[in-house]
Amino acid sequence: MKGKLNRYVDSADTNIQVAVLIDGCCLLSADADRLSVFEYLKPDFCRRRNREMKRKSIFVKQAGATRSYKLKHMTPEAYYRHVRDTFRENGNHECAQMQIWYTRYQFDFFGLKMPQWMGHTKTIHKAYGIPEGENLKQLARLCFEDDHREMHYFALETVQKSLPNQPDDFIYFLEELIVTRSWWDTVDWIAKLVGLHFRKHPQLTRPVTEKWMDSGHIWLQRVCLIFQLAFKEKTDAELMFEYIRRIATSKEFFLQKGAGWALRQYAKTNPEAVKMFVANTRLAALTTREALRILKKEGRA
Repeated sequence: MKGKLNRYVDSADTNIQVAVLIDGCCLLSADADRLSVFEYLKPDFCRRRNREMKRKSIFVKQAGATRSYKLKHMTPEAYYRHVRDTFRENGNHECAQMQIWYTRYQFDFFGLKMPQWMGHTKTIHKAYGIPEGENLKQLARLCFEDDHREMHYFALETVQKSLPNQPDDFIYFLEELIVTRSWWDTVDWIAKLVGLHFRKHPQLTRPVTEKWMDSGHIWLQRVCLIFQLAFKEKTDAELMFEYIRRIATSKEFFLQKGAGWALRQYAKTNPEAVKMFVANTRLAALTTREALRILKKEGRA
């Protein structure tokens, strides 16, 4: 390898966080507890512009000191541990108890509100990047195996960042996430991602949603009802109406509510179509009430 040995770091201290860019001039070897970094520098390395250096750098903190290294690789397991430890260190026990109560004791929480966990997420993404391929899926699965809800949110935010680059069969991973640790908060978020993915791969829409509707799984069915919330004039109204008819007799609160939400949102684009559908379809009282709420408030229903 060309260039000279510039720096060697050898530490058994698990508190040190090191990541090095492997771009033809750096070599990284590491395991979970020990990091050994050999950094080989190209002859023109030091002549690179400061802007490029700043863009590729992260800070490594140990005992109050800050050292700058370049980023490339972190295993999904190490990435997960870093996120978990960051969230835990910044949590709030009292806030966590309220969050646990609000979600009916289904999940643990670190006690981070959305602006807090989102801020830490952005910082981590900026420092460590977005994993790709199987590493992304493995990281998301590790996060969803954790009992803390903020870890699930981190996984979804990470998946969302990667979504524009995903192939059509990524829909099956989104399906996996829908049925994992399911509650309305994550399911509704994933429904938005499903909608974005269907916009990019429209050939998937009918076959995938038909399968989900036939599954009898309420969270998959809810996604079929609400994935078009942001579609406005591009909404496939007939598909939406068809799926709402198919669950119209369901006693499930989240299906009744989801159907009403879908209709209410579409009423902003085509109020007459929604009024006609509600008038000619036997719906749950909750669905009807939610569908016409805005129109009634405006005196148009």
